[in-house]
Amino acid sequence: MSETNPTATPNPKTPKARKRPGVFEHAPVPPEQVLIRRKELRHYCPFSRSKLAEEMAAGRFPLPIRLSDGGRAVAWLLSEILAWQQARLAVRAPQSSASSVGRPRKPREPKAKKGAK
Repeated sequence: MSETNPTATPNPKTPKARKRPGVFEHAPVPPEQVLIRRKELRHYCPFSRSKLAEEMAAGRFPLPIRLSDGGRAVAWLLSEILAWQQARLAVRAPQSSASSVGRPRKPREPKAKKGAK
């Protein structure tokens, strides 16, 4: 049995593995034409599928583009998603402190002391 040496130099006659081109290596795509699929969409808006469908039906979220006539594959324009994010940020109320997140708390009533009648 012969053991392989992990530090040995590769055989020069062995073909090198081809590197896959990056997204923008073939032809640069203008940012307003970049399409993102559902998997990437989660990074921009973490809605569930049902919430996403609800928001699109109500007209509060951009509609997807069908990628083929008979298929189910869809994608969204990144520029529309980024514009939606900016619109959501514009309607956000200014926050005065971290404790103002969520609904306001009710004031607590003082606890009755033990032994007091």
